[in-house]
Amino acid sequence: MGGTHKYDLTPDVTHLIVGDYNTAKYRHVAKERPDIKPMAAGWVHAVRKLWVEDREIDFAALEDSWTLKTFEVGGSDPALDPSDCERPKLICCLTGFEDSRLPPLACVLTD
Repeated sequence: MGGTHKYDLTPDVTHLIVGDYNTAKYRHVAKERPDIKPMAAGWVHAVRKLWVEDREIDFAALEDSWTLKTFEVGGSDPALDPSDCERPKLICCLTGFEDSRLPPLACVLTD
């Protein structure tokens, strides 16, 4: 289908398959390479399933549904339908504010 696997983030890399967000490559892409799309690993399985079943492949729709959103931390779920799996989100908790006029903050990002 025209894809090429590379271990290094060369200038021609367009997508990063994310199995674990806590890696140097993912951090580099998040900070320095907005041209590279971080993809959940299930994207590969979804494309393969459509190809094996000889079904039409809408790459743009697959790309949109499998691109990791901001604060999503998981990409290793190989579920074939992104709506069937819940990719984990980053959970934030802020404490230690000295100003008593401010209420304590805690947030759980789920979308």
